[in-house]
This record gives sequence, C-alpha cells and structure tokens, in this order.
Amino acid sequence: MHTTEFNQPQEHRINLRLLIWLRVFAIVGQFAAVYFASHTLNINLQTDYLYIWIGIYALINAVTFIRAYSNFNIKRWEFFIHLLVDIFILTMLFKYSEGGANPFISLYLIPLTISAITLPAIFTWLLAIITIACYGLLVWVINPMNEHSSHAQNFELHVTGMWLGFVISAILVSFFVVRMGRTIQLQQKELAEQKTHALQNEQLVKLGTIAASTAHELGTPLGTMQLVVEDLEERKHNDENNKQLNILKDQIKRCKEALSVLSASVGSAPLEKGEPMLLQSFVTELLEDWKNSRPEVSIKTSWQGESPGPEIIAERSLKQAIKNILDNAANVSPEYVSCEAILESQALTLLVSDHGPGIQLNDSEIIGQQPLADKSKGLGLGLFLSHGIIKRFGGKVSLKNHSQGGLQTTISLPLHALSIS
Repeated sequence: MHTTEFNQPQEHRINLRLLIWLRVFAIVGQFAAVYFASHTLNINLQTDYLYIWIGIYALINAVTFIRAYSNFNIKRWEFFIHLLVDIFILTMLFKYSEGGANPFISLYLIPLTISAITLPAIFTWLLAIITIACYGLLVWVINPMNEHSSHAQNFELHVTGMWLGFVISAILVSFFVVRMGRTIQLQQKELAEQKTHALQNEQLVKLGTIAASTAHELGTPLGTMQLVVEDLEERKHNDENNKQLNILKDQIKRCKEALSVLSASVGSAPLEKGEPMLLQSFVTELLEDWKNSRPEVSIKTSWQGESPGPEIIAERSLKQAIKNILDNAANVSPEYVSCEAILESQALTLLVSDHGPGIQLNDSEIIGQQPLADKSKGLGLGLFLSHGIIKRFGGKVSLKNHSQGGLQTTISLPLHALSIS
C-alpha cells in the first residue's frame, strides 16, 4: 500500500551504522582508560579480564559492521538487541573495575538515551529495567561494599545514593526523551507530507496550464463538430445513420466533459455543482455510465450498507475521477473488474479489483504523487488526476496487490464532504 512514511528498515540500518562508530570511540576510550589507570595511576584492576572483554566487544562490533553494510534488512528488535549487548559489555567491564563504585557508571545512560530516541517506548522501558537491575547487581551482589573497613557505611550510603540517582535519571530519560523523540518524528512526518503536497501542487499547476491550453485549442473544433452533427440530425436518415450520429454525438459530449473535468481537477475550485442525488443512485448511475462506455469489459458490482443512503451533491469531477480508476482496472484486466461499494456511518468506500499484474514496490512509492511514464501499467495521468480530485473531497486512494493476484484500489470518501448539508 502506498505510504509516505520513512522506510523503517533503512532507518534502523542508519542508526546501527552510527552505533558502530560510537562503539569504535568507546572501545578506544575503554582501552586507553584501562591502560592509564593500571600503568599511570597504579590502580589495582583485573586488566586481563578487562582486555578480554574489550576484545570481545571489538569482535562483536566487527561482525555488526559487516551486518550493517550488507543488504539485509535491520529490524527494530535487532537494533534493540545490539543495545542490550552494549549494556552487557558495560556490566562485565564494571564488574572487573570496582563495580557500582566505578566513576564511569553513568555510561549506562548512553544506550538508554539512544533507545529513547530511536525505538518505541516499550523497548526503552524494558532497557531501563534491565539497566537498573544490572547496576543493582553490581552494587549489592557482584561487588558488595562490605570490604571497606574505615568508612564502609558512609561509602555504601554514597554508592546507594548513586544508584538511586541513576534510577531517577533512567526514568526521566525513558519518559521525557521518548516523548520528545516522538514529537520530533511527528514533525518530520508533517514536513515530509508538506513537501510531498508542495510537489503535487507544482505538478498540478503545470498540468493546469496544459489543460487550459488544450481545452482552448480543442473547444473550437469540438463545437464545430457538434454543430455539424446537430445539422445532420435535422435531415432525414435511415435508422443506421441515426444510430451512428447518436454515437458520434455521445463521443463529442464525452470529449467535452473530459476536458471540463481535466480543467477542474487541476484548479482550485470544484467543477460546477452537480445535482442532488441519493448516494446509491449516484454510484449506480456512475457504474451504468461506465459500463456503457466500456461494453467490452466484464464488471461485477455490489452494494453493502444502508439503502439508498444519504442525499449528496453528484459532482461530475468526482464521477470522472472514479471512472478513471475503473478505466485503469479495465485496461489491464478487461476480462474481470470488480467494484464493491461499502456504505458506513461516516464514509463511502469503493473497492476496485482486477486480475492484472499488480504494482511493483518502486511504483507504489510514486503512485498518486506523479504520473507514471509507462502508461502500459494503467497507472498514468488519469490516476494522478483522480488522486488530486478525491483529495479535494477529503478522501484518499490506496493501492495494494491482492493476495489472489491483481490490484485492489481502495477509494475512501467522507460523507460530510459529499452531503448537501
């Protein structure tokens, strides 16, 4: 289905690559800190174990590097596991370097902050609980404070206070940073949608210029053709000639309506107001008109919901937009087209299905945003203009490949935008 949202696997891949380089700085810093503390400050550390775990961390980061720069999709749970690995490595390093009394214990907050910015809240809260538990194990289980003789009680109180401060910090990060990150993501989404709408409007303005020029150039010859047909109708002809004149007259009328709808679809105001009509009658008449224009197509129709539905204004531009979508389905699947109308309390939904080839992923990213160059796919200028018209009525168009083959186009129209009131 078409979406304007940022591709999440790509987002997590970028975040993982940034995490890799953050780990590189951390590994270099950890190695330097251990060497400086043991050789310059002469602090008694279990350096062998520390170097082993730093080496394991470097090896994990190398494997992660290969993973992040491959073609595999990176899921958010995988990124969460990488942050868990960071917590585990930090815990093992703290275990062999004074435990909960280590002055670098606040580094626990880095993976937690990264999670708050990049992952859903549930992952961040889970990571916060695990981090607090690891810190608590370091303080009271792995490296208890009873080994200090002179100021043991005061020092234990100090470390306990550090742990409580960390708990408060972890909760604040998990709550406020998550909310701020969500706000930033919503703002980015709104900016992306505004940019997309601006590009659509720019294309519609260009098409509007072309439509106005085309309508002006074709208006005169179509008017002349209509006068000639009307003149011929006044003469006596046999039934066959009269039938052909009626066909020609209908085709001229269709051309004029198509030009009128094209001009309206790229303008700022809707086409001239249509006539009041019951919703079910509007859909039925629309489908009957389309059947008459495409007699070679086999179409299956159905209606679900209250009958005959509310009274609406039958806009010609909206009718033409729906016909364009039906034409797209018929062009790729003349042997089968289905249109299912579903009336709900707040909206009318039309499901248009076909047995065509469907759409490819790269096409789904631009359908409705710009016309496809390959009209053979049945998703050209007509669908682009239909998107614009339906959006003006507060509706939306979405496309997805049907599980049994073919394409399903969903048209959703809010009733308040169609009703007379």
